[in-house]
Amino acid sequence: MTPLLCFSPVTPLHAAGIRVDPPPSPRAPLTASRLGAAVPPELLRRMGQATRAADIELLVALIDEVRRLAPDVAPPLQELAAHFDYEALLALFEPSARSSPG
Repeated sequence: MTPLLCFSPVTPLHAAGIRVDPPPSPRAPLTASRLGAAVPPELLRRMGQATRAADIELLVALIDEVRRLAPDVAPPLQELAAHFDYEALLALFEPSARSSPG
């Protein structure tokens, strides 16, 4: 008969040799201020131009540049680009939106 291995309900998983990653921390929402603080103005200007021209390929390439500079702000940009949320993207890239609070 093969013995069964049982873990006590109070045995921490790490003590049993099981790696436990902490839950992902919630991401702060992407705002024009946060984006403007993380990304150079010239790159923001180019992303705004790509958005206005509906050049999704260029926008995705520019988001890849953002990923190298500020990895924490790239995923929300990628999601907006995937759905081509024109208004939300422009609100993030326009200079007037970056100077407003939030």
